[in-house]
Amino acid sequence: MAGATVATRTVHVPDRPMNEDDTHLVALPISKAAAALQLSTEGVRARIRRGQYEVRTGNDGRKLVLVPGSHLEQERGTDDERLDGRLAAERDQARTDVERWRTQAEEARLVAARAEAERDGLRSERDTLRTELERVRQPWWRRLLQ
Repeated sequence: MAGATVATRTVHVPDRPMNEDDTHLVALPISKAAAALQLSTEGVRARIRRGQYEVRTGNDGRKLVLVPGSHLEQERGTDDERLDGRLAAERDQARTDVERWRTQAEEARLVAARAEAERDGLRSERDTLRTELERVRQPWWRRLLQ
């Protein structure tokens, strides 16, 4: 192979020094790195061009972004905080719903108690009227003898 030229590709290494947390690099496809870092794929590509992240070619020929584990942990922390906030909001909403349903149940019990008291009063009045009607339907001479 005389005269053949070999093209070498240099990988851009970030200018910033790696700290102890950055020693653990995770190789992710660009789309997964974007999701993990909560960036767009174009945002990840821009950071690669600026030298903030390294790129390697995987066995399947796809580009893999080397993301420091500390960056993923920070993002996971914000996810946890967001999840905690969402869970707290759902908990507060559930408490509000419980209180609303408890209030409605108490109001329904009061309405039922009033209705029962009114029913008992009407039954008593009905019995009184029934007794009075029976007395009025008797012949006059029987009412006189009573």
